[in-house]
Amino acid sequence: MKSFRVLSLAVALLTSGCVVPPNGVIPAGVARVAFQSQCAQVVVECTSSWPTAVVRVSSDEAAVTETETGFLVEITPNATTATVELIGSDSLAGTDATIRSSVWSYGATDDDPCRLSPGTILANQADTAAVLATGFHYIRLRVENDILRDQVDSEQCGQIGTNIPSYDFVEVEIEVR
Repeated sequence: MKSFRVLSLAVALLTSGCVVPPNGVIPAGVARVAFQSQCAQVVVECTSSWPTAVVRVSSDEAAVTETETGFLVEITPNATTATVELIGSDSLAGTDATIRSSVWSYGATDDDPCRLSPGTILANQADTAAVLATGFHYIRLRVENDILRDQVDSEQCGQIGTNIPSYDFVEVEIEVR
């Protein structure tokens, strides 16, 4: 059953245009502090019309506990991976808006708040499954709504863009052990 689920996940990722990690398993990274949301970075001034990215994590095969820094996934002895459900469908669209897209990514290393590169794209849907190796993972959800901004400016970064959708992201730390 487990190998079928990993294969199904890999096929789903291939057909969605997303990058399939080696063997369908997302490798662990080095422990660090997860990035804050776009608004928390004080890169732009967010309003109630901006979306709010919300992440939940669950698993049928492991115990999941929410922690101060993210989530702890406790697997059975001798296991080296855990399949988790990444749930972003609780995200908020913003006042008078509709969510246009949800994008999950992992492996972001850019600490420049003016760019905040997402890393490797995992999925393009609100809810998805991922197979995580033991260790620390930093998974990001970016949510865009249908309200276009004529111009997005920041004191720190200057003009970020024109005619771009309002978006928010949140990155969570998931430790598998």
